[in-house]
Amino acid sequence: IGTGAKTICCNVATAPQVCTLSNAVWSDSSVPEGKTVTLSVEGSAACSNKLVKFEIFKGSITGTKIKTITDVPLSGQTATTTWVVEYIGTGTSDLNYVFRASLADDASKYTTAQ
Repeated sequence: IGTGAKTICCNVATAPQVCTLSNAVWSDSSVPEGKTVTLSVEGSAACSNKLVKFEIFKGSITGTKIKTITDVPLSGQTATTTWVVEYIGTGTSDLNYVFRASLADDASKYTTAQ
């Protein structure tokens, strides 16, 4: 290279990773009252070490809230907790439940399971 030549070097910036939750599942699809079920959700790599809040509702996420379980850590990329099934206020054992798993520090990031 001749006199006065310059070398230009640069770093390519990478986009920040975004934490997203997905694959929310129940351990069983049909259980009797009193049985313990497992609720789990997966998080992207950016979710590592974040805390998850699980909320269980009767019927839909706009239905009656049955239980809230807070501060469940994402261990690796999975957060898991348990709940003892309870029948609320209908006198029937034929109920549907749904849960919402959201980030404890950002409730706008959530997923649901029926």
